[in-house]
This record gives sequence, C-alpha cells and structure tokens, in this order.
Amino acid sequence: MRAPTDEFENAPRGYDTRDAPNLPFRLELAALRQQLPLLLAVTAICVGLAAAYLKFRAPSYTATALVVVDSRLLLIQKDAIFTTSSQTGSVIQTELEILKSPKVVGRALEIARTPEIENMLAADSRWRALATAVGLVREAQGSLPSDERMRLLAARLKQHLDARRIAGTALIEVRATAPQPAMAAALANAVTAAYLEDQAEANTAVARSATAWVREGVKNAGTVSRILSSGRPPLAPDGPSPITLLAGALAAGVLAGASAAMLKAHFFKRIRSSRDAAHIAGAECFGVLPLQKRTKPLPRPCSEGEPVARKLGAFSDAYAWGFAPHSIFADTIRRASVSAVREQPRIATVGVTSCFRGEGKTTLAVNLARSTAAAGYRVLLVDRTPDAELTRQLTNAQGLTFGQVLSGTAAIKDVRWIDPATGMHFIGGAWTGTAFLAKAAPQLIAQLAGEYDLVVFDLPSAACEAHTVRAAASALDALLLVIEYAHTQPRECERCLTYAAPSQPFYGAVLNKVDRRGMRRFARRGEPHAF
Repeated sequence: MRAPTDEFENAPRGYDTRDAPNLPFRLELAALRQQLPLLLAVTAICVGLAAAYLKFRAPSYTATALVVVDSRLLLIQKDAIFTTSSQTGSVIQTELEILKSPKVVGRALEIARTPEIENMLAADSRWRALATAVGLVREAQGSLPSDERMRLLAARLKQHLDARRIAGTALIEVRATAPQPAMAAALANAVTAAYLEDQAEANTAVARSATAWVREGVKNAGTVSRILSSGRPPLAPDGPSPITLLAGALAAGVLAGASAAMLKAHFFKRIRSSRDAAHIAGAECFGVLPLQKRTKPLPRPCSEGEPVARKLGAFSDAYAWGFAPHSIFADTIRRASVSAVREQPRIATVGVTSCFRGEGKTTLAVNLARSTAAAGYRVLLVDRTPDAELTRQLTNAQGLTFGQVLSGTAAIKDVRWIDPATGMHFIGGAWTGTAFLAKAAPQLIAQLAGEYDLVVFDLPSAACEAHTVRAAASALDALLLVIEYAHTQPRECERCLTYAAPSQPFYGAVLNKVDRRGMRRFARRGEPHAF
C-alpha cells in the first residue's frame, strides 16, 4: 500500500500511469509549477537587487594608454662602442614595476593635480569618514603636513591605476579609473608622462657619470620608451549595460528560483493533491474539503427525559457544511457516503481517523453521518476519542457511555441520542484504550451493523493511539483517512500508518482544509476537485 522508496509503485485507482516514461521530467515541471510563488519571489529579488545597483552605483570610466618599451644594451669592442636592443621578459617586468612605483605615481599626481582629482581621492573611501570621527585616521584635508598629505593621496591614486604587460609584446597597458571620462584620460596620460620623465632622468644620470670617451655611446643606451597611444576620454561607463545587467539578473533569478523550488519540493514535500492523498491511503480520494472559518460550538439545549427520547440540540455550522447545496464540501461528503452504502455494500462499520491531531476527522465524521442519515439511511455515530470532545459538544451530559454497553451494565437504547433534524443516532462517552480488544466488542459491533445501515466511529489519530487504530482496523469493515492539506509530510504519514494500520483497511481518503488558491497549483488538470 505505502512504499516510501517508490512513489509510483502500487499506484491507487485513478492514478495515470501513462506518464511513467516521462516521470522525472514531469516531476521537475510539477515542482516548478507547485512552487511558482517561490520561483517568482527569488527572481524578483535578483532583479530588484540589480535595479538597485543600477540606481545607486557610482559611475566609473576607464581610460587606456599604451607605452612601448625598448631596452638598449651598451657593447664595447676594442675601440668601438655601439648599442643593441633587448626586450626580454625580465626587462619588461622591471619597467612595469617602475611604472607602478610610488615615485612615478607621486609625480603623476603632481602633473594631473586638480581640485576635482583631490576631491575624488579625499572622498575615495567612505569608511574613512567614520574612522576620522573616532580618531583612527587623520584625514588628508588640513590636519596632515603637506608631504604626508601627498603620500596619502598618491597611495589612494594607486588604487585607481592598473598597469599590465600585453602578453608576448613589449607593450605596457596603463589603465586609469575615475568617475568622469576626462579625469580618467588625464590620469592615464599623467602616469605615462611621469614614467617617461623618470626614465629620461635615469638615462641622463648614467650618461653624466661616464667619461667623455664613452659618453657619446652611453647617451643612446638604457631603456627608451615612447607613448604608442595616449589616453582618451571613454565614451561609455565601465561594466555591462543596464539591459545586459537586468537580463543577467533575470536569468540568474530564474535559475536560482528553480533550484530553490526543486530543493524545497524534495526536502519539504507536503501532501497537497488528491493524487497524493490517494497514494497514501492506497484507495480512492473522494475529494477535498475547503478551508472554512472557525465556528464557535453552540450551547447544547439537549432533551434529557427518557433514555430513548433523548434528543440532540442544534448543531454548529461546522457540523452542517455537508448540507450546503452545490458546495465542494457537500459533494465530497456525498461521494464518501455513496461509496460506503451503495458501491461497497460490505461496508457497514466505518472508522474515521487521521495521522495526527487537528486534521479535521471529527468534522468529517459528523457530516458523513448526518448527510447519510438525511438521505434516509439508519446511521449511528459513535464517539471513540479518548477525551470525548465530541460528546461534550453534542450532549453536555455525563451519562451512560458505550464502555458500559461493552461491560454489559447498560443497553444500547440507554446510551444513544437522536438528532431530530436527520434521525441520526449518537453514542458518546470516553472509551478505554482496550475497547476494541474486549471479548464482547466483535459481537456488539456485529449487532450494531445489523441494526444500522452505517455505523461511523470517530477514532483517535494514529499518532496518538496507534494501538486503538490498529485494533479498529481489524474490528471494523473499513477506515476513512482524513489528511490535512499542506500539513503532513508523505514519509511521516506513511510511517505512522504502516505502524497503526498495516492491513490496508482504508476504503477512501479525504483531503481536508484545502487552500483553494494553492490547490490550483498542485492539482493536475482534469483531476476531480481541482478547483
């Protein structure tokens, strides 16, 4: 009946097995459809973050300048002096490190020094304002000496610069980033100019230190660089375009949402469809009972009088939902009633149970009994819950109970009540846990089955009293399983029912407290009661 390892083994009646060859793909699509709100929420978050980034990000522009490096070696042979070109990787790397040195960056700052660039560097790190407020950093404006202030600005300028060698060439690419295009181009050109000035000074110093005989040859030796292309103001800001960024965020959101939906469907699966309920019970699912507003129980104006004339008072709205014309609730109740009294004549005693407390089995039991009685059948409703809550709601009395009938101290006619609206009989009172194990229980249940067309037992939940449900499964003709929508995990329900009712006693199931909007996502097309 219940196979935790294979969801599609021993499929119940009405299960569409024609989908078997494509089950994995269909299950993935079903998970996406069922978890559609989660998928849309994750996608909306990703797109919203991208939109917020586009709105609040500071624009940045990057200008590029190219420098050609040519290193010349001085060769002296006898009375001749000449130079030769050398462009090894170590030479290019050395020049690259010189270009990024604090000396060159500081000189570039002096060349491109403007109020705009100083303001950009002073406000470069927003965290420094907080650090300045608590005395951790002395800001560059005013409180620092001039030389220390320049070193601080040069250090911040270095964060806006990047220099790298173009692979396999003697070219160095200088990149400068700034919030304005013209500022970025000015910084890139200032760095290349500072580098060439530093290189010219180094070559001049070497030439001055040589003798007059070698000075003529030395002046052409050393590293000679030139600017291949100057930095120009960029036309577009850095980063992807807004359309590209939003499209990427949308794709990432859909992918993340689909992954989250599948993970949730796998690890947090709940029973949310008639097909799931039918699979758990191993029998037909008669339908769903929509979620209704809670109603307060009415006071019990019961008629005490003679035992045979004791009458139940007015029922609360929850116990009259089965009479609403053209309602889904009434339709489900009628299907369960017709299956018990017409389609399966062998069924005369039915126990209504659930896996856990609070899933609505008592409401279903009362409506099933009253609806069947209203159709002209002789119906008896028996309260078998340990706390006798239904008895207190319907009778408000502490009289004789069904347990006394089992013990032989009272007759059935002395303990039953009558519903004047439908003619349903009711027997209440708290039971002991061994009531179905009593020696007289089979005979008494057979007697009731002979007197009534249908006897409905309101049983405790399987999780609370598994032994009682197990005993009832062997003593009664069939059980009706009530499952709360989106509350029970399939594996938990399977384990509970395997222990409490292993002999396949269910003749049907009902999915209760169904959210109509959620049911549209989880029910299959064409499935009964899919709203």
